[in-house]
Amino acid sequence: KRILPATHATQMPKIQGGTGVNYMVETDPGANHYRFIGLEFIRASGSLDGVAVLVWNRAQSTLASIPHHIVFDRCIMRNTTTIGKLLAMQTGEGNAVVDSDLVQTLSNSGDSNALWLFNGPGPTKIVNNHFNGRGETVMNGAATYVPGLRAENVEFRRNWVEGSAAGGAAGKNLMEWKGGLRSWVQGNIFD
Repeated sequence: KRILPATHATQMPKIQGGTGVNYMVETDPGANHYRFIGLEFIRASGSLDGVAVLVWNRAQSTLASIPHHIVFDRCIMRNTTTIGKLLAMQTGEGNAVVDSDLVQTLSNSGDSNALWLFNGPGPTKIVNNHFNGRGETVMNGAATYVPGLRAENVEFRRNWVEGSAAGGAAGKNLMEWKGGLRSWVQGNIFD
């Protein structure tokens, strides 16, 4: 069942970022087999023209260095200050966001995202989530850090995707898919 912030957030442990903190989570090359369950990630102070939760870094430029089996399960990600992206995830094998709620309340650009996926072999599972963003709510593609790879084998099902111009840049797209191979997009609601 999808997490409901109004019901569950007060009872969840929190990982909070603020001024002077670039990322609340950042993976090392080849990081694998981490599962974040029932956590709330909050960017609460200090403007950030970057990413709050990063499953990738620039050193990850080979197939072996792509993070894999990183799962966000029944998590909440939100910001109460200006931010570029909430979650950026390379589409590594076994990576997933399930039953979670990602709401970007303030942004500094029309290219900001609640979720940004980019090149990796997959399979990556994005199922039964709520996404609310201010620019491109969900973005797939637009970055190639591993030569020859696109975002591949992405399952994007039963998600509720909405956008709003409130609190920042005007909404650009609910979903922007800039390429990839073997994507399964089914049963989503776009508001």
